[in-house]
Amino acid sequence: MSSRWQKLITYYRSCVAVENTTGARFQAANNGRDFVRVSAAADVLQFGDDNESFRSFMQNTRWDKASPTYFYGFPCRVEGQFIDPLFIFDVEEAQSQTGYTFVVQQGQPRINTVGRWFLRPEESRHAAQALGDCWDENSPLQANVDAALGELEAILPSANRDALLRNPFGVLFRAVDSTYTRGLEQELEQMQGSSANEVCNLLLDRNGGPVKDSDFEVLEITPLNDEQRSAIKSAFVNPLTVVTGPPGTGKSQVVLNVIANALLHGETVLFSSKNRQAVNVVVERMSGIQSQPVVLKYGEGETPAFADVLLQALNRASSQNGDALSRSIEIYERELWRVRKEEEQARLTVERIVDRQNRIREIEDDLEDMDAELPWRIATNLRVYDRRAASKPFYHQLAAIEQLMKEMERPSLMTWVRSLIGQSIEKRMRVAAQAL
Repeated sequence: MSSRWQKLITYYRSCVAVENTTGARFQAANNGRDFVRVSAAADVLQFGDDNESFRSFMQNTRWDKASPTYFYGFPCRVEGQFIDPLFIFDVEEAQSQTGYTFVVQQGQPRINTVGRWFLRPEESRHAAQALGDCWDENSPLQANVDAALGELEAILPSANRDALLRNPFGVLFRAVDSTYTRGLEQELEQMQGSSANEVCNLLLDRNGGPVKDSDFEVLEITPLNDEQRSAIKSAFVNPLTVVTGPPGTGKSQVVLNVIANALLHGETVLFSSKNRQAVNVVVERMSGIQSQPVVLKYGEGETPAFADVLLQALNRASSQNGDALSRSIEIYERELWRVRKEEEQARLTVERIVDRQNRIREIEDDLEDMDAELPWRIATNLRVYDRRAASKPFYHQLAAIEQLMKEMERPSLMTWVRSLIGQSIEKRMRVAAQAL
C-alpha cells in the first residue's frame, strides 16, 4: 500500500508540474537562463557539454527547489522581446556520455494559452478537437506540426503555417512552481513522507472513532432494506461512508437515494465513476423521477458537450424569467469584454515598462563603459574641477570675471583711470582667469 501511495503522490505532483506549463512565455534575452533555444524541430534533442547556453541553463540556481520536469515548446513566434511557443510537448531526459539527450514524447501536445495564442474557452475546445483529429503518434513531429497548423489556422489566425515554419525553432524549458501551487507542492511533499492511513485520518479528522448514528429521515425514492437505509443515513452524518457488495445488491439504489435526499435538503452532489455505464444508470433513473432537469453530465466523449447541456438546462429552468436572464447575460458579456480590454492594456503597459527598464540598463552600461575609457589625466582633472567648483572662492572668481567683461563692453571713467595709473583691464582679466 505504501508503494502505491508514493506512486499516486508522484503522479499528482507531475500533474501539477504539467498544469504550470499551460501558459509559457519567455523573454528572448533570457536564453540560457529560463530556456534553451533549439534551432529546428526534432524528435530527439541533443546537447553537448560544450554548449554554453545549455550549460548555463542547467546550472541555474533557481532550479534547486524546482521539479525536474522538462518540456519542449515548438514552433515559437517572436513577439517584440517575447518568445511564445505554440505547442508544449512532454520530454524524457536521458544523460549520455557526450552530453544530454531529451526525447520528445509522441503524444498529443498541449496548446499554449498566453501571448499570441490566447483563446477563449469555446475556441480552446475547438482547437483541442482539431488537434486531436489530425495528430498521428506514428508520424514524425515535423509532419504532425505541419498538419496541425493547417487545421488551426481557421481557429487561431496567428498560427500561420508559412510564417511559423519558414525559420522554425523551439525552446527547451523546465516547469517552475507557480505562486498558486507552491503551497500545494509543499503539502504533497509532506504527504509523500507519510503513510496513506495517516493522511486519510488527517484529511477526515478521524482517528478510528466510532461511526456516528443519526435519526436522519430518509426519503425513499426506491424501496430500501435496513442496510441500504443505514448507509444513506451514514452518508449525511459521517465524513466517509464505504458501501460494498457484489453486483445486484442495490448499490446504485443507495447512490440514487443519496443524491435525491441531498437535493431535497438543498445540497449539491458530485457523482463520479470510472465506469461510464454506472453514471448512465444513475442519470437515467434521476431523469425519470423529476419534471425539471437536475443532473448535468460531464465527461470525456459526452455528446452533446457539457456546456451545451448546461445552457439547455438553464434555458428550461428560466423559461418564466427569460428576459431577466438575457439581460444578465448581456451585462456579463459587456463586463467580460471590458475586463479583457483592461487585461490587454495591462499587458501592453507591462511590455512598455520592461522595454524601458531594458533601455535604462543599456544606457547605464554605456555610461560605465565611457567612464572606464576616459584617459587618466582627464578623469583626474574632472575630479579636481568637481572639488574646486564646490568652493565659494570659485564663484567669487567667476563673479569678478563677469564684472570685468561688463567693463570691457562698456568702459566707464573709473576703467580709464585704473588703466592710466594701474593695471589695464586686459591684464586684470588675465590675472583673474589664471586664479580661476
